[in-house]
Amino acid sequence: MNAGGEDNVVRNFFIKAWELNMGYTSEGKPMLVDLYMLKFNLGFTIRLNIVSIIGVVAALYMMKWSGNR
Repeated sequence: MNAGGEDNVVRNFFIKAWELNMGYTSEGKPMLVDLYMLKFNLGFTIRLNIVSIIGVVAALYMMKWSGNR
């Protein structure tokens, strides 16, 4: 018994990530800067979900109260 399988509402709420992409083209590829002798890709992605936000808040709370007084 697995409580609804892989595709249930509660699991999707906690696991589904929101992405913030900077430096990507409309096709989803990183932006290529070609300077003839030098080529490099520009791209930056942040993926957030509920579990990662809870983890960051918990880590910040523990870090705040774990210091010497």
